[in-house]
Amino acid sequence: KTVKLWKKSGDSYSQAASFSPHAAEVTDITVHPTGQYVVSTSLDKTWSFSDIDSGRVFTTSAASDVGGTLECAAFHPDGVIFGTGTGANLVRIWDTKTCKMAATFEGHAGVVNSVVFSENGY
Repeated sequence: KTVKLWKKSGDSYSQAASFSPHAAEVTDITVHPTGQYVVSTSLDKTWSFSDIDSGRVFTTSAASDVGGTLECAAFHPDGVIFGTGTGANLVRIWDTKTCKMAATFEGHAGVVNSVVFSENGY
């Protein structure tokens, strides 16, 4: 339900941000390449796009048509898109600027619990 981000200062850690955009447990977070934003996914079938410094939640999007939970998320190295993996065996690609779905990839044999983009973007 709550996303907490921590930063290291010397030998200790302090909370950098905390926000609660979800109605159920958080399954994953991914930090934008600029370090300014975070996308979180949840068992409540939503993903949320938030500002790290202010803790402001820009948008929370319900993926009600996936038939399963949202399990993971990852930003593309250029930050223009991000992907989510679902409990309904789907990968979804989202446009970071518009927060609209750009593509869906079907055909996975099970739950998609990891999405990764290569460092060169391909």
